[in-house]
Amino acid sequence: MNAEETAGYDTEFKAKVAFEAAKGEKTLAELASLYGVHPNQITRWRKTLLGKLPEIFSNHREKEKQDTEAIRAELYKQIGQPKVELDWLKKNLDLPLERKKAMIEYGNPKLSVFLQCELLRLARSTLYYLPRAAKLGERVNRKKVQRLMRQLGLQAIYPKANIRIC
Repeated sequence: MNAEETAGYDTEFKAKVAFEAAKGEKTLAELASLYGVHPNQITRWRKTLLGKLPEIFSNHREKEKQDTEAIRAELYKQIGQPKVELDWLKKNLDLPLERKKAMIEYGNPKLSVFLQCELLRLARSTLYYLPRAAKLGERVNRKKVQRLMRQLGLQAIYPKANIRIC
């Protein structure tokens, strides 16, 4: 094969050969010898041509209009989201921590809790944190700690008496 054979065929040539094959006036073998193309290739081009014919006569304007509407809707969505975020943030800016936590709207369909926390510069862990109640008056001494460690099977990591460290 030389470089001209492997380079491929231009679209006009493919269309011409495919149209000749679709007309059916000549056999595939005749077309193959006439144009110097393999019969299987001609069959593929003919199938492609016949498959694309309905698209030629279809209403492209409707498809383009639908595509344009979809793009427009997506752009409006992208423009609208920052507006919603900005309005919400203006309402809830510069507040103490407890007020910020109270301003989170859990059922807001346009702003997730994550996004609201991000806009308020509030960690979500802060939002969900519940402080433990402090036990006042409970005294702990060395013997109690030793007894609890013995019951739980815990041992200290530091060296004990009569142990040599190399």
